[in-house]
Amino acid sequence: MAQFNDITRKLVILMDDGISVSGTQKTKSRTYSGVSEEASAEDVLKAGKAIASLMENDVINIFVNDKNEVVEQ
Repeated sequence: MAQFNDITRKLVILMDDGISVSGTQKTKSRTYSGVSEEASAEDVLKAGKAIASLMENDVINIFVNDKNEVVEQ
């Protein structure tokens, strides 16, 4: 039987970066590592919103990227 082992968790903030020459939306993201694996979704969202409030660009979305290792038990 296999299981996941948590490796890292990162907070990603996706922001609007204007419109391209072809008329499509441009985006940029900022990634913050060191997010505690014990942090609740509510805590991560609050932290993401607090960081986003300091940015000039409008925030499109806030993500969490988890990296897991799959191992056999």
